[in-house]
This record gives sequence, C-alpha cells and structure tokens, in this order.
Amino acid sequence: MSTTSPVSKRRIGAVVAAVATFAIVSASAATLGGLDNQSLGANSNTVVAPVENGVTLTFDTSYDAAAQAYVVTAVDLQATDPAETISDDAEIKLTLVDAADAVLVEYVSTDGGETWTDPAVTVTAHDVARASVVIDGGVVAVSASEID
Repeated sequence: MSTTSPVSKRRIGAVVAAVATFAIVSASAATLGGLDNQSLGANSNTVVAPVENGVTLTFDTSYDAAAQAYVVTAVDLQATDPAETISDDAEIKLTLVDAADAVLVEYVSTDGGETWTDPAVTVTAHDVARASVVIDGGVVAVSASEID
C-alpha cells in the first residue's frame, strides 16, 4: 500500500509537467535549426550626392517617318551648377517614363554621361512625361576657393 501524500502527488505532477513542457519547447526549438547569436554587426554611412545642385537633362530629337513623330535620338546630362561636375567614373541610370508611369526606356552610362547605351527602342518625344536619374559614384568637383 502506498502512502503518498496529496502534497507529494502535486510535486510529482508539477515535476512531470515541467519536464513535459521542457521537452515540448526543446522539440520546437530543434525544428528551427537552432539560434546562433555569437555576433551582431551594423554599419551606416552618410550618402553624399555627387551633384548637389541639380542636373540639366537635354534631348536630341529627329523626325521619324515610320513613327510619324519626333523621336528621342540622344540624351545629355550635365550638372546645373558650373562649380560641380559629374565624375568620369560615375555610373548613371536615366529612365524615361510616360504619363502612366510606364517605363519607356532606360539609358546607362558608365563614364559620367560621356557615352550612353543604345537602348534600341524608339521613343517618341511626345510620350516622355518624366525622367528619373541616379548618379552612382564619383565626387563633387569644387573650386579651390570653396576648399579653404
């Protein structure tokens, strides 16, 4: 005959429940593949525009008989401020979009806008509603008096 008191039964029940809970949690954690928290790192950096006072975009156009409209034949991008220049090693992406925000064409330059990829797409001038420009790389050229 067993003489286990109600308090002992509660303790045994609590221990069994704790072991079962630990086993369930351990099994759940095992399905995650483990957690490695040996290191944590983060970096941040200030992003400085290579041209801070804006750019001017101009187009060359010519009449295309097949399209029966003027088409964009070339683009040119220059710094608006004469004290700034676009660096020769800057990569530029220039995207022309229509009024519905659909991309018409993307031009890419890897030499600061000196030369552009030929997109091999005919874009009529009247379809161009907006342009987006990203200049990646290079530095702002400043005059010597601004460095002092």
